[in-house]
Amino acid sequence: MRLSVVLVLILLAGCAARPPAPPPVAAKQTPAAGIPTPEESVAPLPASRESLADFVRRAAFRQSYGMYAAGKKIGWARMTFGPGRYKGRDVAETFNEFHMRVSMMGETARTDLTERTFYELAGEGPVVAAREVDNEDGTSAERDVHRSSTGFLITTRTAGKVTRRVVPARADTLRQEQQFERWLASAKSGDRTRLVEVSWDEDPVASIDEYTFLGGESMRWGGVETRALRVRVDSKGVLAEALLSPNGIPWRAEAGGFIQIRAEDEVSASRLEEPVDLLSLTRIPLSRPIPDAETVDRIVLEVKGANGFAFPTSHRQTVSHKEGRVMLAARREFRVPQSDLLSPTQRRHALRRTPTVDIDETIVGLARRITRGARSLDERVGRLVHWVYKALDKRTNRNASTARAVLSNRAGDCTEHTLLFVALARATGIPAREVGGLAYVDGAFGWHAWAQIHDGHQWVSVDPTWVQVRVDATHIQMQRDESDLRWMNVAAGLRFTLIEP
Repeated sequence: MRLSVVLVLILLAGCAARPPAPPPVAAKQTPAAGIPTPEESVAPLPASRESLADFVRRAAFRQSYGMYAAGKKIGWARMTFGPGRYKGRDVAETFNEFHMRVSMMGETARTDLTERTFYELAGEGPVVAAREVDNEDGTSAERDVHRSSTGFLITTRTAGKVTRRVVPARADTLRQEQQFERWLASAKSGDRTRLVEVSWDEDPVASIDEYTFLGGESMRWGGVETRALRVRVDSKGVLAEALLSPNGIPWRAEAGGFIQIRAEDEVSASRLEEPVDLLSLTRIPLSRPIPDAETVDRIVLEVKGANGFAFPTSHRQTVSHKEGRVMLAARREFRVPQSDLLSPTQRRHALRRTPTVDIDETIVGLARRITRGARSLDERVGRLVHWVYKALDKRTNRNASTARAVLSNRAGDCTEHTLLFVALARATGIPAREVGGLAYVDGAFGWHAWAQIHDGHQWVSVDPTWVQVRVDATHIQMQRDESDLRWMNVAAGLRFTLIEP
């Protein structure tokens, strides 16, 4: 687990919530190993004559980190790297852990992740095996990874069931860990390289992080004057700036103008006080309340602090620029005259099963029972929205990362409602995807997730958390789909002025 991944996890933790009512009022693992993608403007990683075994012994480390949101401590992490043993042979081993405690709507949400990875000491130093344990508010997911002749076999145990899948054998390697360290030693301001990041619970498991070298500076570390290296990391669109040691161990990292990770001794890092209310830290107050927010057909906001962020535009959301001012208009969901059809590839993508949208016979059977007898697609969607809303207890401390786990818990916040709805919709053949951004509640905007389905004519936004078959005008979309995380770079710095109504 690299610090870039930790930063993304924290940024994803918040979720706007309206009080429920029936019906509602409306460092290192060096910051990473990887395989560079060839590109003229991206520098290849330099080669090294040092053996992998010598590199592992020399670069071994153990470091803890405090994690902060808007200056308030919300968790801690620890990362280790060094020689190890796996099935009787010498290997390199990483063991990383991540712990977060936050309060949301008076409930404490807990996240605990651990991961252990073993690397060969021969060849490129590929991954041999890995094990991850993900515990969110008592819901556990265990993943065991073993290299096979065709790739990696990932066995996942969660919600009382076991699933297996084989993924391509592209992953991080010790060689790229070593070469990244050498790249840092010779990089000049503006130089870039790309590294592979692996998340065994995602599809695909491998993604590319881009590193840009920003320069070096002097700092005192452990009472000794040393050189620190500044880099910018683009991880799935989330931009983080980090300060690294010369051999790549992170000392500090910041993302979104909101999240910061600092190297600390283990006792200080693991010391957590009363959980911080994350929703209060992330809310964006308005200049004045939106009258009749659940029934208004259109709102217009003046946006400040977007810093060039390109808001997604659609039939219900437009952006204009007037005399240096950014104006965003959003409407209640409606049907457009001109159809926006899906290509076969797009349709398959919006119907696919994934490690999180883990559709099985139970979900398929449930979806069919909910929609049995429905005479139109609109009626099927409406039934699914209302069923998810009624079936899930509105809790902010019952997080789960798979649809099956959500169904087992029968509880969650906006992310759980959306995840289960998407799984049920896809199980009945309705293309669906998760989107997110900001939504209005109690005089402010907060981070929120909802869904879109394609009805054969257009994408339609629905919100199962607030039982809206057509979302209201106060849903500000900032995410094009679940893989688009660029909005997290600016969400904490946004300011809105209500222009209409």
